[in-house]
Amino acid sequence: MSLWSIEVLQLAKCNNEHELYDLDTDPHQMTNLLSENEKVSLSHHILGIGIPKVVLRLDSLLLVLKSYKGKVCVTLWKALHPNRAVNCLKDALNEVYDHFYEAEQSTRVVFDEYMRGYLLHAEGPQFDFDRDGQGNNLIRDGLLWHEWV
Repeated sequence: MSLWSIEVLQLAKCNNEHELYDLDTDPHQMTNLLSENEKVSLSHHILGIGIPKVVLRLDSLLLVLKSYKGKVCVTLWKALHPNRAVNCLKDALNEVYDHFYEAEQSTRVVFDEYMRGYLLHAEGPQFDFDRDGQGNNLIRDGLLWHEWV
């Protein structure tokens, strides 16, 4: 692992199970850092930071990723921090952002039900892209989604 890169894999399954793997130390994904085994989650650090703090950032990023539209998919951190210089996990782990992730951005990825496909109503909470007043409506051919179904 270089000083400036980190490889992690976070999963949120449709049964609301969450998994986290540090691919730098566990490339075969054998140790789920979010398992019930507290020894694993309490003893492991990513970029020198404890797992609970890292998970708050990754959960928020995962929420943006599952809700994104347009160019947001390549600027996920900017969706969370539109007026700040956060471009990577290392930046987001700065203690300056602790309150934001603990209190302001507290919505986590959960699924309301299992569906065979992507149906927005079953996808659980979505990231609110309406901060700039542009709306976060699902539109197809100029019509709102509820007009199609």
